[in-house]
Formats: sequence, structure tokens, C-alpha cells
Amino acid sequence: MTMPAASKMSATTKSVGVIGGLGPAATLDFFDRIIKRTKAQRDQDHLRVIIDNNTKVPDRNAFAVGDGSSPAAAIAASARGLQNAGAEFIVMACNTAHAYEAEIRAAITVPFISMIDETVAAVAELRPERAGVLASDACLAANLYQEKLKGAGVEPVLLNPDSQRTF
Repeated sequence: MTMPAASKMSATTKSVGVIGGLGPAATLDFFDRIIKRTKAQRDQDHLRVIIDNNTKVPDRNAFAVGDGSSPAAAIAASARGLQNAGAEFIVMACNTAHAYEAEIRAAITVPFISMIDETVAAVAELRPERAGVLASDACLAANLYQEKLKGAGVEPVLLNPDSQRTF
């Protein structure tokens, strides 16, 4: 997972909102990366990070295959709650849940930084002709990376169906 662009996380940033719990380990990993990449001499030099680790959001992977309810409202509510708690911008440590980006943006007035956009921008900067995409079936079905890579002039390369089943 990439971190938001450094220009978006400056010394003047006061608080970051993280839509978390989609899964909890991804949220923990993201928070750990923030801490390790922050040049801090003391605790007070770190960013304020507000994490909504809501593990009760309906399963986005199940919903993608027609099993269960949509997680869109719960994810949007999480974003709204983070904004209300003082987050100056919102991020989310889940690729697949970016399928609900429109609902997130509609629920808040602060910026939402898409890790899909940030990743594609980093890949496009390298100017490859093709880039491999390793992702869950639900993420691939939503065409999140494929669409953005194509828009950046990069051909997405996916696993063949047999390999994807074992991924």
C-alpha cells in the first residue's frame, strides 16, 4: 500500500482520518507505516491520526458477489464521523472499499485521498508500458486499478483465472 503523497502530509497537517477495520490488519499496517515514516523527535511531533476501526461494516467482498448488504452507507458514515472528529482529510486502508469512493466523497467536505489514485500516479511516474495488478476478486471486478492504469497509459496485467483462484 502506498502512503498519501508527501506534499499532502505536510508539517501543517493536524489530523488524518482513517477509515479502518476493512480489515483490521491493513489498518494496523497503515498506522505503523505512518509512525515509521514520520520524522519525529518526540511524541508531539507525530501526526494526529483518528482511526475508525469499524469491523462491523458489511463485507465488501461478499457484497461484490451478491451475498449480503452494501457496505457503502457504513463506509460513508465512517468518513463523516472522522470529519466530525476533526480529520482534515480522509484515507482508507482497503483497496476493494474504494469502489465506494463516490459515496465517501458525497458524505464529507474534507479531501479524500484515494490510494488507488496515489498508487497509479506512482506507477505512471515510472512510465512502464504494463503493470501487474494483484488484488482480490472483488477489487478486480470493480476495475479500480485497471481503469485508472489504462487512463494513465499503462496496460494492466492480471493473473490468469487459475492463478487468481489460488491467490
